[in-house]
Amino acid sequence: MLHRPAEGFLGGLWEYPGYTLKESSPEYFKEFCKKNKILIREEFSGSAKHTYSHFHQELRIYKAELNGEWQNSDWTESRFVDKNEKNKLARSKITMKISQIIHHQ
Repeated sequence: MLHRPAEGFLGGLWEYPGYTLKESSPEYFKEFCKKNKILIREEFSGSAKHTYSHFHQELRIYKAELNGEWQNSDWTESRFVDKNEKNKLARSKITMKISQIIHHQ
């Protein structure tokens, strides 16, 4: 799980590793994964959807491996957690929806 900085959107919450793509094309996604050394192992069926007051999110969920060090300063901490610990962390509704999808497939 990754911990967001206290300031800003969803500040202080924990979430799964992820990234917002600027384009939704398959070619862009493939190049993004290659550039960031991400190996997709599995795509979960369905997507996690959530609407905020000013935008809508629809997330595709993948099981993936990172072949290198993640180069992103969007989070303040990262760590592996088991299901019991994860359920005690402050998480957004979209992160909880992702958990439901992952644990029911």
